[in-house]
Amino acid sequence: MTSLLKKHPLLTAAMSYTFIYGAADVSEQKVIKRVREYKSWKTFRNGTIGGLVMGPLVYNWIKLAYILFPGRSMLSVLKKVLAEQLFFAPIAISSFYITSNMIDASPDLTKELKTKFFKTWLTGCMFFPFVQTINFRFIPMQYKVVFVSCGSFIWSNFLCIMKDENTTS
Repeated sequence: MTSLLKKHPLLTAAMSYTFIYGAADVSEQKVIKRVREYKSWKTFRNGTIGGLVMGPLVYNWIKLAYILFPGRSMLSVLKKVLAEQLFFAPIAISSFYITSNMIDASPDLTKELKTKFFKTWLTGCMFFPFVQTINFRFIPMQYKVVFVSCGSFIWSNFLCIMKDENTTS
């Protein structure tokens, strides 16, 4: 695994996020909601979003965060965490909802984003600063995306739940 991470970090990120987002959807359907009829297309959709969108986004964000705020000092870590919540999180959340609606062939790609963005972003602000503080401070560079993908399993369950909420207005 370490060899793959070093030689092909973007591919590793994409594969990790394909698995994590797909597994989170299975978890949301079977464990959290206990649906009778499993919807494999949802798992495929979410795995696709994880692998083609979220994995590469996270990989590139972490690289950029270290260019903008190099080092592991607590001040550098806090700058990265704050920048993530203010700049990266809105991009990632928007990418999730819009890509999901594109795959679902929704006639309005942004309606869901408009109604669910703030709640999703606020919830992320309560979750990711903790995960990313550990990540940016203690995890070696080649393992950062994989570490975040593990935290993203919990986050992805939340996104699956949010995606299934009815959009009103």
